[in-house]
Amino acid sequence: MTKLTASSLVLLGSASYGMLSTITKLAYQGGFSPAQVVGSQMLFGAFGFWLSSAYYWKASWQLSFSSILQLLLTGSLSGLTGIFYYLSLQTLPASYAVILLFQFTWIGLGLEWLFAKRRPTRLKMLAAIVIAVGTFPAAGFSIYSISPILPLPGLVLGLLAAVSYALFIHLNANNAVQAPIMICNNWMVTGALLIAFIVFPPHFLFDSSLSSGLWMYGVFLGLFGIILPFYLFAKGTPHIGTGSSAVLGAVELPVVIACSLLFLDEQISLHQATGIAIILFGIWLSSRQFKTGL
Repeated sequence: MTKLTASSLVLLGSASYGMLSTITKLAYQGGFSPAQVVGSQMLFGAFGFWLSSAYYWKASWQLSFSSILQLLLTGSLSGLTGIFYYLSLQTLPASYAVILLFQFTWIGLGLEWLFAKRRPTRLKMLAAIVIAVGTFPAAGFSIYSISPILPLPGLVLGLLAAVSYALFIHLNANNAVQAPIMICNNWMVTGALLIAFIVFPPHFLFDSSLSSGLWMYGVFLGLFGIILPFYLFAKGTPHIGTGSSAVLGAVELPVVIACSLLFLDEQISLHQATGIAIILFGIWLSSRQFKTGL
């Protein structure tokens, strides 16, 4: 697989994550809680994976215990990312939480440098800086509208979401389990499901929430939040590394804003459009490293 193809897969996986905010807002408007939304997303995502991989069921159980644990851990980090992010929204405005989440671009570069001993290229570091700068106006804030004081619980949870997301990308990029992607994904989505049910006990299974419409949101969230990104990241990240995957993952924010504009009738200001353009420029810069080697 070429690096350009791998980068495209990671971009598509990140873009699918961008659908989640709109779907989640619609679910909240329907009267469902974060625990119900997260739980149903993980349930339908895991169910969809196992159902679509019936051919690999026998082989899935033939993996070594250590391999299964490694995959469960990787998947649990994906689940924790969603959990931390949803909890941070209880004390932070959504735009602040997004800004904190997008610190995974820096953290991903640091993890690659620390654990893989690969120092970020000059162009990759520049791309990360450009994306970080563009994130603020894209989220709708300027230096005149950002409060200097953030609630500590929300700040910590938002940063934990960024750390867990960067760790998920790092472990996925350095997955040493020798098994087909479908087998690896089966256990990773199971890990995400288990951590979600530990943090948020699945009361929605017994309180008629599913029959009241939660199933519809769970299906879409499972598709765009688990099935597609897990498969695309598993295919693409091993070929381009943690740092590049973290940088390319920034496309999620423009997709979030575009979906809000199309499906939630939210307005995009010139200030925000400028930020989106800056982020896209940063993503373009990151792709140039494959041609320049800088």
